[in-house]
Amino acid sequence: MSRIGKLILAVLLLPAAAGSAIAEEALHLSRAECVRRALDANTSLTGARLDLDAAAAGRDAASMLYLPSLQVSAGYNRLSPRDPAAVSIPGVGTVELSPALPDNWLFRVELRQNLFAGFKVQSAADAARFSYE
Repeated sequence: MSRIGKLILAVLLLPAAAGSAIAEEALHLSRAECVRRALDANTSLTGARLDLDAAAAGRDAASMLYLPSLQVSAGYNRLSPRDPAAVSIPGVGTVELSPALPDNWLFRVELRQNLFAGFKVQSAADAARFSYE
């Protein structure tokens, strides 16, 4: 690189170097602040904290297995219209065997409580509690 090129490069980089020197202010921290920052930046401790949170969530989910579950569902089907099935009996008249139902509605409420599952619920709760501890 020529001498002029080096000079131009130095002139261009001089403001950047001066700006970074100005930006580097002395940061005075207490010992407690240093320890707190170090603990916050430690990825191993952060991972351990997240593992503990996951174990607590698993423990809470396992305790929910003792509670009943409620399911509600609803539905509607529109069937194609058809004539009702009817039989004509002499002397009695026409008897309708199955009426035409073009609208089919469904509403269902289901409440389930596990009474005994071969100690599966208790084992899951124990495993979740031990992983948390």
